[in-house]
Amino acid sequence: MKKNKNLCIHYNFSVEGQTEKQYLFWLEKQINNYPNKIKRVAFNPQIKSPCKMVKSTTTLAKINNFYNVIDIEGQDGSSITEFENKLSNMRKAEKSKKGIKYNLCYSNLSFELWILLHKCDMNYYCNSKSEYLRKINSIFSLNCQNHKELTTESNIDFLLSKLDLSNVINAIKRA
Repeated sequence: MKKNKNLCIHYNFSVEGQTEKQYLFWLEKQINNYPNKIKRVAFNPQIKSPCKMVKSTTTLAKINNFYNVIDIEGQDGSSITEFENKLSNMRKAEKSKKGIKYNLCYSNLSFELWILLHKCDMNYYCNSKSEYLRKINSIFSLNCQNHKELTTESNIDFLLSKLDLSNVINAIKRA
């Protein structure tokens, strides 16, 4: 297969927060710096609901595939309802403009679990983000006391500096 490293594929992502946005920009860089890549990628992650993302995108003639990066956050009733509302918003976005296709990028229970899957198997259940936090602190040599501290830009940059594209491939397999 002939490689066309100059060809660039564009992706629109609606994301829940800064952490997912930061991760996607990091992933874009990892892919584009990979020496054996076939094509370049350009990621456009926006902290918006799917409906707002579609309404604000003016390049629909070129890009009609959208990706909604979400997680479920918990097993309680309100978390499940919130997740279902996010899926409903994604379906509404698809119907709002002809030719739009919204793809679900479900990142497990939480972003913390997704990060852990880059480095280790997680074949046991954690009841809360704090249990994931203890494991993240151990694996990445951090000392974060809570979720808010973990998800600061500098700590996410630190976590991502410990990863590469092979870790992403492993996380996908482990998920």
